[in-house]
Amino acid sequence: MSKDSKSRDGKWFADVLNSMSEFVLVKGARSKLLWANNAFLEYYGLTPESLQDIVDSEHSDPDDTLQYVRDDHEVFTTGKTLSVTEPITKFDGSVGYYDTLKTPLVNKDNVVVGTVGTSRPAESEMLVEASSAQRIDRKETADILRSVVTGIPLPIVVVDAKQRIIAESGGFETLIGHSCKSRRIEEVLSGSESLRDPIDNVIATGIEHRVSNFRMAKSNHLLDLFVQPWKLPSNETGGALITINDVTALDATQQELLHRNRQLENSNIANQQAALESDTQRGMLESVMEALSAGVIVVGSDGKILLSNKEASLLLGRDEQSPLSGLLHEYAVTFQNPDGTEVPEADLPLTQALDGGTVEGVVLRVRTKQAEVDKYLTVSAQPLLIRKTIRGASMVFMDISARMRDQRDLEEFAFVASHDLQEPIRMTKSYVDLFLSEYGDTLDENSKEYLGFVSEGASRMQRMVRGLLTFSQERYADLQLEEVDLGDVVEETLRNLKQKIPDSDTSIEYAGLPCVLVDPSSFGHVFSNLIGNAIKFRDPSRELRIKITAENLGTSTRISVADNGMGVAPEYATRIFGMFKRLHTHTAYPGSGIGLALCKRIVERHKGSIGVDSSRADGATFWFTLPQSTGESAPLRVGKQ
Repeated sequence: MSKDSKSRDGKWFADVLNSMSEFVLVKGARSKLLWANNAFLEYYGLTPESLQDIVDSEHSDPDDTLQYVRDDHEVFTTGKTLSVTEPITKFDGSVGYYDTLKTPLVNKDNVVVGTVGTSRPAESEMLVEASSAQRIDRKETADILRSVVTGIPLPIVVVDAKQRIIAESGGFETLIGHSCKSRRIEEVLSGSESLRDPIDNVIATGIEHRVSNFRMAKSNHLLDLFVQPWKLPSNETGGALITINDVTALDATQQELLHRNRQLENSNIANQQAALESDTQRGMLESVMEALSAGVIVVGSDGKILLSNKEASLLLGRDEQSPLSGLLHEYAVTFQNPDGTEVPEADLPLTQALDGGTVEGVVLRVRTKQAEVDKYLTVSAQPLLIRKTIRGASMVFMDISARMRDQRDLEEFAFVASHDLQEPIRMTKSYVDLFLSEYGDTLDENSKEYLGFVSEGASRMQRMVRGLLTFSQERYADLQLEEVDLGDVVEETLRNLKQKIPDSDTSIEYAGLPCVLVDPSSFGHVFSNLIGNAIKFRDPSRELRIKITAENLGTSTRISVADNGMGVAPEYATRIFGMFKRLHTHTAYPGSGIGLALCKRIVERHKGSIGVDSSRADGATFWFTLPQSTGESAPLRVGKQ
């Protein structure tokens, strides 16, 4: 075919496309506009010359443009045609909804080099309404996610239901080296295994998943990934939130320690004492210890320090040139739990190791006279066995203060964010309610309904923010421990719940509840949540029965709250104790979704655990354990409401 013939055919084809009322546009790599017909140019207020090096019209909503780019990228990378109903903003700011078909543009070698899109006004009102609702949900959720995630220093990335990145933290950009928005997560995090199926399962089931020891292909970093679903305001799963922990350095240290342990285990036990007494062998051992990035202390059977490295001196507040000797407590070292409570001497890692026990990876807060600030250490200890006899113990510890600070910063961020959000949410709801009160008679039904949705959404957000604030405060609130009768706590709780308890057909029995050492105010929250949930999720076809009992387990006491209500499916037995984890819509059963997470935090701060027995067919039994107390059990009490 001659050059002139090709030119005539091309002009004829362009004239045909320009005569169409549908929008026709051609895009190249990275969604850059290459050509568009007259219908598209007139709608957008563009000229053929203005198409150079742009992705979309300046009048378009940025979130809509980002969605166009994601769709183009999917067609470009998969080579498959995509059909969508999408909003398109006119040059005057009005928004129309169009049925769009995006098709891959391939060259003679069958390689995708661009996309061809055709759009016509949407015919299905149902699809338009669905697309509009999704657009609003997507924008609101994306704005919240971006504002929350962007400033977090930890590596966090948010993907949509098609695993395309919609928000990323500064820590994630630092890990990858550049911004990755609109790309698929599997393209960015490619490595030792595929992440597609685990993330798809989280989005499909709503159940969290952890991917351990994921090795990145390009950087060789070793990562632990925690994948959680995130919800749209419609309560549908919008995608997944992935929190990343770079454990490359920790893995190298663990491998080094394992290597050193294997060397010690494979050594001749019969010559071990002689090796310790030999200056030459001692020097070799000290060289190995000094090479470690963790603090190491070896004590004899009397608890006196035999060996220590420079890292141990530094972590315990000493000069690196001053090796440790004598007893550990002579350096005014005190070990505390992360919450600030003192660790009894019998529970110290070295004490347990000298008694033949093994301690692995406990977190302790260390305080010394020399240190200006406390350090958080992860501590492991094990006995030193020579010919099956305990001759001492070793303790290995690492400084994790930076990680603990990051965790506290994240929790303080949640506290401040939830605290500061209360006023704008309250103002929004107040003015919407005031507008409805004063001008409601002048509005049509649709306007009233839309404003009602705004007011209801603000109310839900208020409950969630208050719950998040309570949850954040609970971590740092001082526990006022008292010997209290749990029966009295239950009675006080029932008085507070009086308005929620039906006047009839409800039986609440609490039998033989003991006296325990707890913070009564905190455990008022626990019983209020557990009893309140039993009332909320009752079976309307039968009389509600709630029974609260106690069981002595020897070293602990187990408290059970059993009901004959709707019950909990076994697959949700763990999930329900997470933040904002709901099994029902907020319209069917109002609530913040934080109650059981708060119960879990309170019980764990009291050195206990909490769970649910979901095997019963006629209800559920929630239980929690507390350390054993010497208090006497209270008499049987039955309340008929």
